[in-house]
Amino acid sequence: MRRDLQLIGPGDEAIIELRLLTGRRADLLCDRARAANASAAS
Repeated sequence: MRRDLQLIGPGDEAIIELRLLTGRRADLLCDRARAANASAAS
């Protein structure tokens, strides 16, 4: 295991921000897939 990395806990600010960013990214991907499916259906 790497010794130059610090342990992070569930309440750390970096974890919270990463969860927000990945959640937003997932929303954008779902919107894009929905738009592609809608245009393919018509």
